[in-house]
This record gives sequence, structure tokens and C-alpha cells, in this order.
Amino acid sequence: MYSVQDALDVNERIERSTSLCPPGPHAFLMVIPVETLRERQWSVETLLEHLQERVWRHTVVLFTIEESLRGTTIEQHIERERCLRQIVEKCGNRYHVLNTTDRADGTQVTELLEKIEEMVAGNSGAYFIMDGAFRKELEEKRRAAEERGKQRLMKVQKQRETLRALLMGESDRSLSELRIVLLGSRQAGLSSSGNTILGREEFKAERHTTECVKRQGAVAGRQVTVVDTPGWAGRYSTELTPEQVKQEIVRSVSLFPAEPHALLLVIDGRGSFTETDRRGVEEHLELLSDRVWRHTIVLFT
Repeated sequence: MYSVQDALDVNERIERSTSLCPPGPHAFLMVIPVETLRERQWSVETLLEHLQERVWRHTVVLFTIEESLRGTTIEQHIERERCLRQIVEKCGNRYHVLNTTDRADGTQVTELLEKIEEMVAGNSGAYFIMDGAFRKELEEKRRAAEERGKQRLMKVQKQRETLRALLMGESDRSLSELRIVLLGSRQAGLSSSGNTILGREEFKAERHTTECVKRQGAVAGRQVTVVDTPGWAGRYSTELTPEQVKQEIVRSVSLFPAEPHALLLVIDGRGSFTETDRRGVEEHLELLSDRVWRHTIVLFT
């Protein structure tokens, strides 16, 4: 099961998924929350371009809802949204609606399984097998990415040493005061990062930050002031970033008597960083100014 939001990452995840259900999956369910259709226009051009053609023969679109469709039908939704029509047509017009809050209704699951079985029969009982040439191409891309990562690591070694010297007060350029803003998506660990920098629990990491919070303390012989900002919606969220969050991001730099010395872009280092993530970072950091990148350090948690 995968989301259309990470089109460039889909093929790699499909490759991994095939190894988890040998000899191969009978079906892929493309899950699309109906609620988000009222909030954003789904863009599928990249998905249509990058997804293997054979995948579509094994795919059923699964529209999820948390409440009734309020007098409309899923067919009306599909007809209204050109991108949805493209996806459904690519999948041979196979789709199903699943109410994720009504688990007592077993018929909706039974009907879904029947549609999957009908699709499998149409594929002569065949399961999906990743094409060998395509698997090789993905592996080559993965190795190239690893090599670029090694080169990048070597490039920033000196920068890390310089930063460490500044923080530990070992440089003539060390500052007696540092003003820092934490930025990033929700779940990236902004509040926890702030607590780690200050060396104590100043920010409430167990719940979402809804407005800017400023805390300060003595760190390595200097006064450090940290502003924790509300995180924006991450890649697996179907929400748009609320206007209030954008306003708080803009407000963060005004909470200091002078401009901040550094913006820390907090990124969860446990997963991949996709095109969706990159667009989210650019969209939200550039709310501040086009000069923001000169003052930004990426902080992997």
C-alpha cells in the first residue's frame, strides 16, 4: 500500500515490497483519502511517468473515507478530478471505497477482496515480479546516491570542525550569544532538538507545538536563545499547512532583539528525503526571505 504523494520514491518502495511477500504480490492498493480532494488538487504527472507500466495491471485504487460522502458518489468525485480519472483509467477502472471508521461493516472488505480476486483472474493468476533490468537501474541509482553522499560528507568535514570549535569556544570568532530558530516538519524532532541544545527539558516534545516558544540558557560558556516553531505537515500527511503555522514561522525571527544567527532545519535522519520533502522545505523556509539559505544549517536527528 502506498501514497501518490511520493511519486519519485514509489518504484523503490515497490521493489522492497515485492521481497516482503514472495514470490510476489497479487495486488497493489493505491490509497487516496477522499477528504483531501476538497483541499488540494492531486498531481499525478510524475507518478504516471515513473511508475512501471506493468504495475498498473496489478493495482486497485482504494478511496478511504472517515464519514459519508454527504449525498455525493465516488463516481462524481472521479468525474470532477481529471487527475483521478487518469489514475482510475490507468488501473483499468478498478476502484473501491473503504470507510476506515466503520470496522463493523465487513461487507466493504469482502467486496474489496472480491475485486482483487477478479483482477488476479484477469491477470491469469499471475503475481507481480519486478523487472530485472529495472531492478538493476534502481540499484545503480542507489549506488550513485551513496557515492554522492560520501562526497558530500567529505566536503562538510571541515565545516563541522569549524562549527564544533565555535560551539566549544575554541575560536577567536566565537560569540558570547547565539540566537537560533528551529524549523522543520512535524515529527522531525524540533522540540527534542531544542531540549538537547539547551541541555534540559525546556520544550514540550510530547505534543505538537502550535505557536512559537522561546527559551534560553547558558551553553558552553555563552548565552543561547532558541525559538521552537510549529512544524509543517510532513510527506505522509494529507493536510495543507495551516495559515497560522506559516504566520508563526514568519513571526519566529521577530522574537529576538536582533536577527537570529542561525536557522536549524531539523530533518528526521531515519528515512529517505524525497522530492515531496524538498518542496516542503523550500516552500516554508522561503516564507522568511530568499537569503534564508545563507543562515541555515541542516540538523539531522
